[in-house]
Amino acid sequence: MHLPPESERGNIEYKLTLNRSKIEELASQLKYRLREGGGIAIYYIGVLDDGTIRGLSLEEIKRNIKVLTEIARKVNAVIVSARILNAGRGLYYAEIIIREENILPKDEINIIALGNVDAGKTTLIGVLTTGMLDDGRGKLIPFIARHPHEIKSGKTSSVTRVLLGFDSEGNIVNHIILNAAESEIARHSCKIVNFIDVGGHEKYLRTTARGFMSSLADYVMYVISYTQALSFERYPMAREHLGLTMVFNIPFFIVFTKKDLVKNNDMRDKAVEKIMFILRKFKYIPIRVSEAKEPIEALAKLTIKRFVPIFEVSNVTGSGIRELVKYLNSLPKVRSLVKDSLKPLLIYIDETWSPRGKGLIVGGLILRGKVKEGSRLLLGPFSDGSWRNIRIKSIRVHDVSVKEAFSGSYVTLAIDGARREEIVKGMVLLDQCKKPVNISLIKARIWVLHHPTTIRVGYQSVAHIFSIRWPVIFEDIRNMTDNSRILRTGDVGVVKLRFISQSAKGRIFKPRPWYVEKGFRILLRDSRCRAVGIVEEVYP
Repeated sequence: MHLPPESERGNIEYKLTLNRSKIEELASQLKYRLREGGGIAIYYIGVLDDGTIRGLSLEEIKRNIKVLTEIARKVNAVIVSARILNAGRGLYYAEIIIREENILPKDEINIIALGNVDAGKTTLIGVLTTGMLDDGRGKLIPFIARHPHEIKSGKTSSVTRVLLGFDSEGNIVNHIILNAAESEIARHSCKIVNFIDVGGHEKYLRTTARGFMSSLADYVMYVISYTQALSFERYPMAREHLGLTMVFNIPFFIVFTKKDLVKNNDMRDKAVEKIMFILRKFKYIPIRVSEAKEPIEALAKLTIKRFVPIFEVSNVTGSGIRELVKYLNSLPKVRSLVKDSLKPLLIYIDETWSPRGKGLIVGGLILRGKVKEGSRLLLGPFSDGSWRNIRIKSIRVHDVSVKEAFSGSYVTLAIDGARREEIVKGMVLLDQCKKPVNISLIKARIWVLHHPTTIRVGYQSVAHIFSIRWPVIFEDIRNMTDNSRILRTGDVGVVKLRFISQSAKGRIFKPRPWYVEKGFRILLRDSRCRAVGIVEEVYP
């Protein structure tokens, strides 16, 4: 057996064996290979410089991997993959991938979990990320929940981000490095799936809407139980979540849960067929995975082409989980992050913190562009319409300190130049070269999904645009069907919406501007109205 001869340049290094007595020299060599590979190096153990695979005993291979782990630690790097391969004659060689600690995997997808309350969304994410099975009474909820009341009630009320990491062999890193911090999972993964868990109860719909609009999800994991599917008409949140997914044309897959509670196969078939019938009405192509002829890897690639794989799992017995894991590892990225990273920076702030001794920290998804440590950015608009120059002190992605972060990454930024009480969710960070315009009026083409009566000029609702959530008033309406100035359920119209004052806790907030661009998605939601659309024009 033979590999190509080793080159002095590049990030590939051959070693027959590693000598611990030369660890400093070996560390310098690893540092060079990492630099040549842009933060990634590949080592082959049991191989001569000319590419001849000599091989070592299994014990020797394992000893060399331990030595290489020590060497990597010295240069702030980690082993993300170690494959032991058969060299014949009872001997082995190893292929080891090493990555700098502050270099994160580029293969990363965002999946938002939607579905009615009690569908089992949080529990399913807990099963996937912990490798444990549930007891049917919410045993895994504490591993995912952010707040004590969520654990007590068993209902998600906030937006929670949970990491699932895969190594180069498709194994789940979370299961290999038990009880590891998010940063450790990220460092040792070759692919990352970011689960965004939101509430399914109607009283948390405001938070769910913000999580949905600000997530920029690549896929939706729509979770539903068999009993909910059989009585789909009785679950408004199940219908609304599915409707939002289809209206915004986000690729999605469906997971039926609580399989262990439905022993009757006919009942399962009836529940699945009911949802499949709804999907076909909207020109989707549902595929029940248990009956599919295509391999799961193929189904993953078909998901972005209006195919909807349907999985059936039990969080208690583990049935169907293996197929779902294989599918998640095969899902491709939907958007081109390389192209988006070349565009001007845009980050909508959706979280703020003030840890003692660390100043102000803000969190948000990089919608486009990139951000560097030490760079100066524009923050705003503040309540008075002003913008402010701020400095980025540090950047963390998945709790890993990095020098720069790119489009598609959720970042936490330590900033100088503002106080927490001045920051409102929905403010943005932009490049300094940008000349932002404060927007107080927008023109949008909307589709009214539901309203019990009639929408007229003067009607008020709440607009969701990424992490912006603010009341608006209809200043103008043009029905696209009959050119009238009213809208009803099912109508499409062009409307002008003005941001207005907001009252909260007995105080009245003055009308304030926001940063909005043409082409942004908009969701209008209040106790009576649901409408979605696209921003066509913006006005100061």
